[in-house]
Amino acid sequence: MKTRIIYLCLLVILSTTGCIPTQTIKGDGNITTENIPVSEYDCLELEGGGMVVNYTQSDAPEGLEIKTDRNIFEKYEFNVENHKLKIRPKKEFRKHTNFRPTEFMVTANSRNLKKLAAAGSTHVNINSPLQAEEFEAGLAGSGIIQFHDTASFTNLKIEIAGSGDFVGHKVYCEELNGDMAGSNTIVLGGTVGIAEFSIAGSGTVRAFDCTMDELECKIAGSGDIEASVVNKIKAEIAGSGSVKYKGDPQDIQKKVMGSGKIEKVE
Repeated sequence: MKTRIIYLCLLVILSTTGCIPTQTIKGDGNITTENIPVSEYDCLELEGGGMVVNYTQSDAPEGLEIKTDRNIFEKYEFNVENHKLKIRPKKEFRKHTNFRPTEFMVTANSRNLKKLAAAGSTHVNINSPLQAEEFEAGLAGSGIIQFHDTASFTNLKIEIAGSGDFVGHKVYCEELNGDMAGSNTIVLGGTVGIAEFSIAGSGTVRAFDCTMDELECKIAGSGDIEASVVNKIKAEIAGSGSVKYKGDPQDIQKKVMGSGKIEKVE
Protein backbone atom coordinates (compact mmCIF):
# COMPACT_ATOMS: atom_id res chain seq x y z
CA MET A 1 0.00 0.00 0.00
CA LYS A 2 2.78 2.44 0.93
CA THR A 3 4.64 1.71 -2.32
CA ARG A 4 1.51 2.34 -4.35
CA ILE A 5 0.92 5.71 -2.69
CA ILE A 6 4.52 6.75 -3.41
CA TYR A 7 3.98 5.74 -7.04
CA LEU A 8 0.78 7.79 -7.23
CA CYS A 9 2.53 10.81 -5.73
CA LEU A 10 5.18 10.56 -8.43
CA LEU A 11 2.42 10.53 -11.04
CA VAL A 12 1.07 13.75 -9.55
CA ILE A 13 4.46 15.41 -9.89
CA LEU A 14 4.94 14.19 -13.45
CA SER A 15 1.45 15.15 -14.55
CA THR A 16 1.65 18.67 -13.11
CA THR A 17 5.26 19.84 -13.15
CA GLY A 18 7.44 17.23 -14.77
CA CYS A 19 6.63 18.11 -18.34
CA ILE A 20 6.20 21.89 -18.52
CA PRO A 21 4.88 22.83 -22.00
CA THR A 22 7.26 24.83 -24.16
CA GLN A 23 4.86 25.13 -27.07
CA THR A 24 1.10 25.37 -27.49
CA ILE A 25 -0.62 23.93 -30.53
CA LYS A 26 -4.07 25.40 -31.14
CA GLY A 27 -6.67 23.78 -33.32
CA ASP A 28 -6.89 25.32 -36.77
CA GLY A 29 -10.70 25.12 -36.84
CA ASN A 30 -10.67 22.77 -39.81
CA ILE A 31 -12.77 20.05 -38.14
CA THR A 32 -12.43 16.59 -39.64
CA THR A 33 -14.14 13.30 -38.82
CA GLU A 34 -12.15 10.13 -39.39
CA ASN A 35 -13.20 6.49 -38.97
CA ILE A 36 -10.14 4.44 -38.06
CA PRO A 37 -10.07 0.64 -38.45
CA VAL A 38 -8.96 -1.04 -35.23
CA SER A 39 -8.45 -4.63 -34.19
CA GLU A 40 -9.86 -6.25 -31.05
CA TYR A 41 -8.97 -4.47 -27.80
CA ASP A 42 -9.94 -4.64 -24.12
CA CYS A 43 -7.85 -1.76 -22.79
CA LEU A 44 -8.00 1.99 -23.46
CA GLU A 45 -4.93 4.19 -22.93
CA LEU A 46 -5.56 7.89 -23.47
CA GLU A 47 -3.20 10.85 -23.32
CA GLY A 48 -3.71 14.47 -24.20
CA GLY A 49 -5.64 17.63 -23.47
CA GLY A 50 -9.24 18.57 -24.17
CA MET A 51 -10.26 15.08 -25.27
CA VAL A 52 -13.83 13.85 -24.73
CA VAL A 53 -14.24 10.10 -25.09
CA ASN A 54 -17.58 8.33 -25.47
CA TYR A 55 -17.21 4.58 -25.03
CA THR A 56 -19.82 1.83 -25.45
CA GLN A 57 -19.47 -1.87 -24.68
CA SER A 58 -21.31 -3.81 -27.37
CA ASP A 59 -21.21 -6.96 -29.50
CA ALA A 60 -20.61 -4.88 -32.63
CA PRO A 61 -17.17 -5.00 -34.28
CA GLU A 62 -14.63 -2.71 -32.65
CA GLY A 63 -14.87 0.84 -33.91
CA LEU A 64 -13.11 4.19 -33.52
CA GLU A 65 -14.21 7.61 -34.74
CA ILE A 66 -12.18 10.78 -34.22
CA LYS A 67 -13.55 14.30 -34.67
CA THR A 68 -11.06 17.12 -34.20
CA ASP A 69 -9.01 19.81 -35.92
CA ARG A 70 -7.01 18.56 -38.89
CA ASN A 71 -3.73 19.89 -37.50
CA ILE A 72 -4.38 18.18 -34.15
CA PHE A 73 -5.36 14.89 -35.79
CA GLU A 74 -2.12 14.81 -37.76
CA LYS A 75 -0.08 15.04 -34.57
CA TYR A 76 -1.76 12.09 -32.83
CA GLU A 77 -1.48 8.35 -33.27
CA PHE A 78 -4.25 5.79 -32.97
CA ASN A 79 -3.29 2.14 -32.82
CA VAL A 80 -3.85 -1.17 -31.07
CA GLU A 81 -0.88 -2.92 -29.45
CA ASN A 82 -1.31 -6.11 -27.42
CA HIS A 83 -5.08 -5.55 -27.19
CA LYS A 84 -4.53 -1.96 -25.99
CA LEU A 85 -6.08 0.88 -27.97
CA LYS A 86 -3.70 3.81 -27.56
CA ILE A 87 -4.71 7.36 -28.39
CA ARG A 88 -1.86 9.75 -27.76
CA PRO A 89 0.36 12.41 -29.36
CA LYS A 90 3.06 11.19 -31.68
CA LYS A 91 6.41 10.69 -29.98
CA GLU A 92 7.86 14.08 -30.91
CA PHE A 93 4.86 15.86 -29.30
CA ARG A 94 4.49 13.87 -26.08
CA LYS A 95 6.63 16.20 -24.00
CA HIS A 96 6.65 19.97 -23.71
CA THR A 97 3.52 20.37 -25.87
CA ASN A 98 0.15 21.74 -24.82
CA PHE A 99 -2.70 20.90 -27.21
CA ARG A 100 -5.70 23.24 -27.40
CA PRO A 101 -8.14 21.68 -29.89
CA THR A 102 -11.31 23.42 -31.00
CA GLU A 103 -12.89 20.10 -30.17
CA PHE A 104 -11.59 16.56 -29.77
CA MET A 105 -14.34 13.96 -29.75
CA VAL A 106 -13.55 10.23 -29.61
CA THR A 107 -16.26 7.60 -30.12
CA ALA A 108 -15.19 4.02 -29.44
CA ASN A 109 -16.69 0.62 -28.79
CA SER A 110 -15.47 -2.90 -28.05
CA ARG A 111 -16.84 -6.22 -26.86
CA ASN A 112 -14.80 -6.16 -23.66
CA LEU A 113 -13.05 -3.57 -21.54
CA LYS A 114 -10.78 -4.51 -18.64
CA LYS A 115 -8.68 -1.40 -18.17
CA LEU A 116 -8.99 2.34 -18.74
CA ALA A 117 -6.06 4.71 -18.23
CA ALA A 118 -6.22 8.44 -18.94
CA ALA A 119 -3.52 11.09 -18.55
CA GLY A 120 -4.10 14.81 -18.91
CA SER A 121 -7.47 16.56 -19.02
CA THR A 122 -9.37 13.76 -20.74
CA HIS A 123 -13.08 13.29 -19.98
CA VAL A 124 -14.23 9.69 -20.46
CA ASN A 125 -17.91 8.76 -20.61
CA ILE A 126 -18.93 5.10 -20.35
CA ASN A 127 -22.35 5.31 -21.95
CA SER A 128 -23.50 1.69 -21.76
CA PRO A 129 -23.76 -1.01 -19.11
CA LEU A 130 -20.26 -2.35 -18.43
CA GLN A 131 -19.40 -5.85 -17.24
CA ALA A 132 -16.03 -7.43 -16.46
CA GLU A 133 -14.52 -9.82 -13.95
CA GLU A 134 -11.75 -7.36 -13.12
CA PHE A 135 -11.63 -3.70 -14.10
CA GLU A 136 -8.95 -1.05 -13.56
CA ALA A 137 -9.56 2.68 -13.90
CA GLY A 138 -6.57 5.01 -13.71
CA LEU A 139 -6.34 8.80 -13.88
CA ALA A 140 -3.25 11.02 -13.86
CA GLY A 141 -3.94 14.73 -14.13
CA SER A 142 -7.29 16.53 -14.15
CA GLY A 143 -9.40 14.08 -16.12
CA ILE A 144 -12.80 12.56 -15.37
CA ILE A 145 -14.07 9.00 -15.74
CA GLN A 146 -17.84 8.74 -15.52
CA PHE A 147 -20.05 5.64 -15.69
CA HIS A 148 -23.48 6.70 -16.94
CA ASP A 149 -25.03 3.24 -16.65
CA THR A 150 -24.74 0.10 -14.56
CA ALA A 151 -21.20 -1.21 -13.95
CA SER A 152 -20.80 -4.78 -12.63
CA PHE A 153 -17.47 -6.30 -11.62
CA THR A 154 -16.00 -8.92 -9.36
CA ASN A 155 -13.02 -6.66 -8.60
CA LEU A 156 -12.76 -2.93 -9.28
CA LYS A 157 -9.54 -0.95 -8.85
CA ILE A 158 -9.48 2.86 -9.03
CA GLU A 159 -6.22 4.83 -8.98
CA ILE A 160 -6.18 8.63 -9.18
CA ALA A 161 -3.15 10.92 -9.08
CA GLY A 162 -3.78 14.64 -9.33
CA SER A 163 -7.14 16.42 -9.40
CA GLY A 164 -9.17 13.93 -11.41
CA ASP A 165 -12.62 12.55 -10.59
CA PHE A 166 -14.26 9.13 -10.84
CA VAL A 167 -18.07 8.99 -10.89
CA GLY A 168 -20.20 5.84 -10.86
CA HIS A 169 -23.72 5.94 -9.44
CA LYS A 170 -24.60 2.31 -10.25
CA VAL A 171 -21.52 0.28 -9.33
CA TYR A 172 -21.90 -3.32 -8.19
CA CYS A 173 -18.83 -5.35 -7.22
CA GLU A 174 -17.55 -7.83 -4.67
CA GLU A 175 -14.28 -6.00 -3.97
CA LEU A 176 -13.30 -2.39 -4.59
CA ASN A 177 -9.87 -0.83 -4.09
CA GLY A 178 -9.36 2.91 -4.38
CA ASP A 179 -5.95 4.61 -4.19
CA MET A 180 -5.93 8.41 -4.26
CA ALA A 181 -3.04 10.89 -4.22
CA GLY A 182 -3.68 14.60 -4.54
CA SER A 183 -6.96 16.52 -4.48
CA ASN A 184 -9.45 14.28 -6.21
CA THR A 185 -12.90 12.78 -5.79
CA ILE A 186 -14.56 9.38 -6.07
CA VAL A 187 -18.37 9.41 -6.19
CA LEU A 188 -20.09 6.04 -5.79
CA GLY A 189 -23.55 4.57 -5.66
CA GLY A 190 -24.63 0.94 -5.75
CA THR A 191 -23.49 -2.06 -3.72
CA VAL A 192 -19.98 -3.21 -2.76
CA GLY A 193 -18.92 -6.20 -0.67
CA ILE A 194 -15.51 -5.13 0.65
CA ALA A 195 -14.24 -1.60 -0.04
CA GLU A 196 -10.68 -0.45 0.63
CA PHE A 197 -9.53 3.15 0.23
CA SER A 198 -6.12 4.73 0.68
CA ILE A 199 -5.92 8.53 0.54
CA ALA A 200 -2.75 10.62 0.54
CA GLY A 201 -3.59 14.32 0.45
CA SER A 202 -7.05 15.89 0.30
CA GLY A 203 -8.95 13.27 -1.67
CA THR A 204 -12.66 12.77 -1.08
CA VAL A 205 -14.91 9.71 -1.32
CA ARG A 206 -18.64 10.47 -1.58
CA ALA A 207 -20.41 7.14 -1.15
CA PHE A 208 -23.45 7.54 1.09
CA ASP A 209 -25.44 6.10 -1.83
CA CYS A 210 -23.20 3.02 -1.94
CA THR A 211 -23.95 0.20 0.51
CA MET A 212 -20.75 -1.52 1.66
CA ASP A 213 -20.58 -4.68 3.72
CA GLU A 214 -17.09 -3.77 4.97
CA LEU A 215 -15.00 -0.60 4.75
CA GLU A 216 -11.26 -0.45 5.32
CA CYS A 217 -9.46 2.85 4.85
CA LYS A 218 -6.21 4.68 5.48
CA ILE A 219 -6.05 8.47 5.31
CA ALA A 220 -2.86 10.52 5.45
CA GLY A 221 -3.66 14.22 5.30
CA SER A 222 -7.05 15.92 5.10
CA GLY A 223 -8.95 13.34 3.06
CA ASP A 224 -12.63 12.62 3.71
CA ILE A 225 -14.71 9.48 3.27
CA GLU A 226 -18.50 9.23 3.38
CA ALA A 227 -20.01 5.74 3.15
CA SER A 228 -22.94 3.54 4.13
CA VAL A 229 -21.59 0.49 5.95
CA VAL A 230 -23.41 -2.65 7.12
CA ASN A 231 -20.99 -4.76 9.16
CA LYS A 232 -17.42 -3.55 9.66
CA ILE A 233 -15.23 -0.44 9.59
CA LYS A 234 -11.46 -0.46 9.97
CA ALA A 235 -10.00 3.03 9.71
CA GLU A 236 -6.59 4.61 10.21
CA ILE A 237 -6.19 8.39 10.06
CA ALA A 238 -3.01 10.44 10.29
CA GLY A 239 -3.84 14.14 10.11
CA SER A 240 -7.16 15.95 9.89
CA GLY A 241 -9.03 13.47 7.73
CA SER A 242 -12.47 12.14 8.54
CA VAL A 243 -14.69 9.11 8.04
CA LYS A 244 -18.44 9.72 8.18
CA TYR A 245 -20.68 6.70 7.95
CA LYS A 246 -24.32 5.74 7.84
CA GLY A 247 -25.58 2.37 9.03
CA ASP A 248 -25.02 0.34 12.18
CA PRO A 249 -21.79 -1.66 11.82
CA GLN A 250 -21.03 -3.64 14.98
CA ASP A 251 -17.31 -4.04 14.34
CA ILE A 252 -15.49 -0.69 14.34
CA GLN A 253 -11.71 -0.60 14.59
CA LYS A 254 -10.05 2.80 14.52
CA LYS A 255 -6.65 4.40 14.96
CA VAL A 256 -6.35 8.18 14.82
CA MET A 257 -3.21 10.32 15.02
CA GLY A 258 -3.97 14.03 14.86
CA SER A 259 -7.32 15.80 14.68
CA GLY A 260 -9.01 13.26 12.45
CA LYS A 261 -12.37 11.80 13.36
CA ILE A 262 -14.65 8.86 12.69
CA GLU A 263 -18.33 9.54 13.26
CA LYS A 264 -21.77 8.23 12.53
CA VAL A 265 -24.22 10.53 10.75
CA GLU A 266 -27.93 10.23 10.12
